[in-house]
Amino acid sequence: MKISESFSKGDRIRVGVGNMVKFWEDRWLLDSSLKDLYHLLFAISYNHECYVQEVINLGWQRPAT
Repeated sequence: MKISESFSKGDRIRVGVGNMVKFWEDRWLLDSSLKDLYHLLFAISYNHECYVQEVINLGWQRPAT
């Protein structure tokens, strides 16, 4: 089975240590991406390109302004 076929069926990603799975864009937790499910939270998040590992290690920190 090709990867694209797997994604079209709605399969989830195995996170592992989370350094290759995009927190907001990949479907790793639910049937849709977190960006699609929580679009308002995504809109105010500081880092739209973060990986699962970064969020776990850093938490929900925002930069000091």
